[in-house]
Amino acid sequence: MNTSRLLLEDGGLIEANTLGTGTGGAITINASDSVTIVGELSRLFSGTGDFIETTKLPQFGSGGNILINTSTWRIEQGIISVDTFGSARGGNIFIKASQLELNNGGQINSRTLGSGDGGSISLNISESIQINGKLQEKFFTGLDSSAEEESSGRSGIITIHTPILEVQNEGQIRVRSQGQGNAGNVNINAGSIFLNNEAELTADTTSITLDLTQQQATITLNSENLILRQNSNITANARGENVIGGNININAQVLVALENSDISANSQDSRGGRVNINTSGIFGTQNRSRPSDLTSDITATSERGAEFSGIVTVNAPDLDPTAALVPLNASLLDPSQQIVSGCEIAEENSFTVVGRGGIPASPTDPLFLTRSWVDLGQRNPENGDRTPTPPDSSRTPVPYVEATQWQLNDRGQVVLVAANPTASQLDPTCSDLR
Repeated sequence: MNTSRLLLEDGGLIEANTLGTGTGGAITINASDSVTIVGELSRLFSGTGDFIETTKLPQFGSGGNILINTSTWRIEQGIISVDTFGSARGGNIFIKASQLELNNGGQINSRTLGSGDGGSISLNISESIQINGKLQEKFFTGLDSSAEEESSGRSGIITIHTPILEVQNEGQIRVRSQGQGNAGNVNINAGSIFLNNEAELTADTTSITLDLTQQQATITLNSENLILRQNSNITANARGENVIGGNININAQVLVALENSDISANSQDSRGGRVNINTSGIFGTQNRSRPSDLTSDITATSERGAEFSGIVTVNAPDLDPTAALVPLNASLLDPSQQIVSGCEIAEENSFTVVGRGGIPASPTDPLFLTRSWVDLGQRNPENGDRTPTPPDSSRTPVPYVEATQWQLNDRGQVVLVAANPTASQLDPTCSDLR
């Protein structure tokens, strides 16, 4: 299908199935503008086998692929799915676009319900991937590659290449096995990965590892920035007897996990998996022996006991907080050698401490920046200029005498006086305390 825009809504359907031994046909869409799938019953579907007839006719052909090349891709409540119900492998999903949005139950799925392996999901998005919200309790929003209950096939692999990946508000990217077949893997290469408000990257399994040379339930993330917030999780957990936890491999320049956001490769009934982290900076989380409901944790534990715990390896640069300190000279300065000898008693030598501004009276006192009052002279009312006030040369200077007593003058003001004050010393114009 070659078109500018493709819209599927209100139960719109594009489907390619095979119910026989032949290979199913492919669905190829080239839309220069956009592809939009809206509505709970709207879907693109490629399947092989018939769920009802699987036990009677197990030899079906493999499912066809779904290939989409567009600019803007949006799914809201709608579904893209490749399923296998029989022994043949399911088809694959390949999407190339500049912007991908999955909202309110929008899903891209690959499932196996039989003995055939599930198909893979591959996204090559040049700008960003936005996965947001869910529709009711059973309709999550996101990507899912799963091996369903009673199946024996392996679930497919999810591969993502994009500059920005944002998963928010309970959105999910998950591979899982609930049957006998192994779970697939998640591989993400993104400039930044942001998980927020109970978002999840999951690779959980209930299947015993069948091939020791082939990993299952493994998440590999390569990103400059990996941020988890508000109860968001990256899990590769296992449940069931002898089911080992999956692996988590993280290569990020900066790893941040806040507000009870966990990274775990735990096992319920067997040995925990491995968590390998290579980063230049890790914030808000750390390796713990047990997960906590209050902190952000990195764990690889087993409910069977500490001896069954997995391995957590965090390779981050060891920062030495003393590396930036400058060593001081061991020999301290002798303060007596830093003082200049006192001035000799002679004319024109003086040291004055003023009360308003300038040097404090004591080294322990604060500096006050209040400016001292300076007489700028009388103001000339004609031109607004100030002219200096000449000194009064007719006034005979009064010698300074040390005060030894205090008295009240005729204004009721306290003045300091010598033992035998003269009249001039009681002159309120020069001796009162203002």
